Amino acid sequence: LALFFVATLAAAWNAENARGKDSQWEKTDKLLIAVGVTDFPPRLSLTADEAQARTEIAAQIIHSLTSRNIQPDIVIFPEGVGHTLSQDGYAHLSATLSRGTLLVHSAYPQTADGALLVQSRSHTIGGGTAITDKRFLMPYGEYLPYHLSLPLRYIAPDLYKKIALHKRYVPGAQTELADARGVRIGVRICSEIESSSLYNDLASRGAGLLIHTYSPAIFHDSRILAASIRAAARLRAVENGLPLVQAINGADAAAFDCRGKEIPPELGTETFAVYSITRQASCAGK
Repeated sequence: LALFFVATLAAAWNAENARGKDSQWEKTDKLLIAVGVTDFPPRLSLTADEAQARTEIAAQIIHSLTSRNIQPDIVIFPEGVGHTLSQDGYAHLSATLSRGTLLVHSAYPQTADGALLVQSRSHTIGGGTAITDKRFLMPYGEYLPYHLSLPLRYIAPDLYKKIALHKRYVPGAQTELADARGVRIGVRICSEIESSSLYNDLASRGAGLLIHTYSPAIFHDSRILAASIRAAARLRAVENGLPLVQAINGADAAAFDCRGKEIPPELGTETFAVYSITRQASCAGK
């Protein structure tokens, strides 16, 4: 029992030490964060036009922000929104966003052997891009379990062909933190919000702010799933003693402080919500 308490105290001290030293919240009063609000219908796969529409909405959200003279430090899009953004797209947005603004979105790049990765990309306007791969694939989202795919192959061959693409997704291993005004930013995607270890990994790397982007895909209308994802985000914030901001396609955005208290948006519209994450919300130095 004594060994257990000693180990627990040591783990807590290490987490506090990493957060206090590396997050640099002491030098940042607050971060202004804009979260895109979208409600795209569920799809097993996207046509080229649908993919383009989900990128164009990203530019529209940013235009809505700047038309109100809002210059956020971070802009976050739900999973699947802006996933075809490339260097050309970043260059186009740089004419609207201030230099140094962090743009967080998802991407699905192809590997050399033809497989697909699920990634979160955090691009700094005028700078580089931090990339984090999804490690744990979601059944029915990124892959179809064998016990279901086998009967579908013979009972509904057309549907089987459509969802066969999901067999091409593979887990990745890359994890990179971004930076916004001196605060290090860690991002995870989709069902990874349910993993304590993955978010603890971001905290141990020195993240001062956690971000979660998500799209429920074929479970788009599940209130039970939406509630579970929201509760998991609160837990991850409390476990790591860090604020967490969440962007979900088909649901309201959310933000929690380091104690798990929900932070209300400063402004909410049909296309975006704006949050002010302060030094106090980060528990810096506590």
